Amino acid sequence: HHKQANAAALEIYDTYYNEKAWIGFNNSDDITAQSDLRHFKLGDDVIFAAYNKNLATDYDASLYSSDNNVKYPLANVEQLFASDNTGLYSDYRFTHILKSTNSMNKAYYTGKWSVSSEPVVEGMENPMIPLFRLSEIFYILAETSESVDEGRSYLQEVRTARGANRSISASSKEELLEEIILDARKDLMTEGQVFFMYKRLNRRTVPSSSRPGADRQMTPGYVLPIPTSESPF
Repeated sequence: HHKQANAAALEIYDTYYNEKAWIGFNNSDDITAQSDLRHFKLGDDVIFAAYNKNLATDYDASLYSSDNNVKYPLANVEQLFASDNTGLYSDYRFTHILKSTNSMNKAYYTGKWSVSSEPVVEGMENPMIPLFRLSEIFYILAETSESVDEGRSYLQEVRTARGANRSISASSKEELLEEIILDARKDLMTEGQVFFMYKRLNRRTVPSSSRPGADRQMTPGYVLPIPTSESPF
């Protein structure tokens, strides 16, 4: 199915990204603006989304526990971005999209779901639940390109838009795929799509979301258990 996926992604890339410019990546000013004006969800490149008008306020209301700790900390963040730490992080997804607590045991969490008072962000991004992004078009093109060089250039375009300075050095399809997965984990963090990428690629182990440095076994498969409340046993 690679040829079909490539053709469909290429149509969006050529026609709606390059030719008509109907969709594109957020500019750096939107991402690096002060926190209450920042486009945390990078909404300019969201192609398809769901909508919940109470999403941001509900999230903020439930973010902290009674002991003032973050309820939704992200594991493996520094490990995830380690390859881009060349002395100074430049990737906006680390420097501006993530937030962290000031406690001794630092906890990272995403700013994507928090309330913004900036009019455009408040109206467009606060209720938005991203389901499909332009970056995913680039990941499809990178994975299905005939040559590693071509695939690498598509992936680099996403990374450049996100402020990541490290050049991709993958020299094989296998190495390139690992770089694609690594970047998707950064770009789609907390949005849920990486689960389906792992499932499509039949990954038997994936990084744990709760135990730093550990892997989670996905055997026997990617089938979620029946909720206890819906099971008679």
